Amino acid sequence: MNEDTPRLRPLEAFPVEHEGQRLVALRDPAGYTTSILLLPLPLLEVLALLDGQRSILDIQAELARRHGEIVIVTGINLPLLLDYLHNRDRLAAGALAQRVMIDLSHSNSQKNYMRQIDVGHEVASQIAQGEDRIMGVMVESHLKAGRQDLLPGRELVYGQSITDACIGWEDSVPLLDSLAEAVRKRRLEHEVED
Repeated sequence: MNEDTPRLRPLEAFPVEHEGQRLVALRDPAGYTTSILLLPLPLLEVLALLDGQRSILDIQAELARRHGEIVIVTGINLPLLLDYLHNRDRLAAGALAQRVMIDLSHSNSQKNYMRQIDVGHEVASQIAQGEDRIMGVMVESHLKAGRQDLLPGRELVYGQSITDACIGWEDSVPLLDSLAEAVRKRRLEHEVED
């Protein structure tokens, strides 16, 4: 399996009811495991997109196109994704606020720090269109773009990360400005309080 374009091997899927909930059961016809995995029905849509042809960003874009919202997956944190999909409707029906902070980096930018700008603009577009569940973003940002290794005897470049690669200040300011403008537009056109 290529982790850039994940593919799920063929599985048998069938509907079941468990503890009053409608679920989908997955069984491995090849017999690698005899265990049966029970998943919330909405996750079946995500699993169907794991065809080896789409990147995680492509899958997120397809889900956004279908549902009018960005589904954020940082890595493939399956338990977190399952929890989100399973509880989204219950959160909406209850008194809990549905608020999410979106990581523009890591898998959402396909581990290319400069793609944070594209992801950020997509998030800004969603905010400007009235998406009120987005309450913030995380951006890998520093004074200078990129990253550097911390090596004995090697002088460090002032303002450049020694951990994750970051966008530089010259890209951070316009990105943050576009996000701020999106929030202003959301407030004015969609009467959303942040």
